[in-house]
Amino acid sequence: MRCGTPANDMDVVQNALDGESVVAEVGLSGENALYVTPTRTLYFRADGLLSDESVESYPHDAERMNVSEGRRKATVTLDYGTDGERTFSVPTGSIDSVVHPVLAGVLAANGVTGPGETITRTERFSELTLVITTERLVKHVGNTTWDLDYEEIPYSEVRGLDVEEGAVAAQLVIETARRVQRVKVPAESAREVHEYLQEALFDFHGVDTYREFERAAAADDPDSDVESEGEGSAASAASAFDSPGIDPIDTSGVAEDEPRDPGAPDVDTESPPDESASDTGPDPASADPTPREPEPEPESEGPDREELLERIEELEELLARQEDLLAKQRAVLGELVGDVQESEQ
Repeated sequence: MRCGTPANDMDVVQNALDGESVVAEVGLSGENALYVTPTRTLYFRADGLLSDESVESYPHDAERMNVSEGRRKATVTLDYGTDGERTFSVPTGSIDSVVHPVLAGVLAANGVTGPGETITRTERFSELTLVITTERLVKHVGNTTWDLDYEEIPYSEVRGLDVEEGAVAAQLVIETARRVQRVKVPAESAREVHEYLQEALFDFHGVDTYREFERAAAADDPDSDVESEGEGSAASAASAFDSPGIDPIDTSGVAEDEPRDPGAPDVDTESPPDESASDTGPDPASADPTPREPEPEPESEGPDREELLERIEELEELLARQEDLLAKQRAVLGELVGDVQESEQ
């Protein structure tokens, strides 16, 4: 409990707690405060000119949580499905401190996080919410802050972590045992999010460096099915971590037959031996132009693939810029709507 809370106010809160422990407390304006327990959030409102002190309870078993922000007030909405919605407002300056423990309670109540699992960081970017816990990364994309349509990446499945920086938007590159996932975040926040996520990965595996993490992650993945990704990606992830400009994603798509194409043995096998056998002594000299004919084919394939990869990267960068611009426009529109609603009130 806060030291500045009067004794009679503490009695009101203690009665509302009914024996539950407080895991987080957020001070709001004046004597108002939020008390977060494992199962619910209690909103204490002190005596005012127009109202008496009161305590409202908001259970954490909500199917959806949404946050809308205005210039002075922010509103948290908890959607309980068929049981309706509950909302409460807090000062906008306190919303980040409020969302973190309340969302942690909602995730725990819905079984997203397990016993003993702690949420270390909550990041909200327009239509993206990232929750970094001690055991997993929870990602939600959409108009709401969180709902049941979410994704999670357990740290036990992560094999590599990198960040690709851009002028407007950046991408977290998370390589798992099954695939590579890219999470777009604002460029100014990419490094910070990357460091928090990397620290959580290190703590999960009990290591201090990225190379130690690679070894620990490889030890957790003995399956041979992932060797085509793991062998190429382990080295590329290490170099990508040291040099963010390197892209470690294409390693899973590289076939083992590719380096053999330009080699001499393939050219010899493709050149028909009957022609050299049918021709007599002077033909070894004429045999030189015959193997040169199939060589342009693999050489032409190489530049074509590089050009395609460059075009794909250019399109991805253009798409990222468009999505970031769209997100900014939606944010401005949301602020305008909020201003209009506040002016009407």
